[in-house]
Amino acid sequence: MNKIIFLTILILLPISVFADSDHSISIDDVLTEIMSSQNISERSVIDCQKVNDEQWEELGEAAMSLMHPDEERTWSNG
Repeated sequence: MNKIIFLTILILLPISVFADSDHSISIDDVLTEIMSSQNISERSVIDCQKVNDEQWEELGEAAMSLMHPDEERTWSNG
């Protein structure tokens, strides 16, 4: 299941840019960290079994931040 989620994120969000860069880490940064921990240079060869819980959590938070920006900042104007 984790592999399917991970591959979906890789396909749907190849390059993520946050409008609010100080809010959280980007998906690219998390993937770079994962690749570094596995001593690889391509996303396509990431071994999902070697991704630790903290990295999964960071990846999930980065994806959620992209899809659902910080509501507190969004609603503070109204």
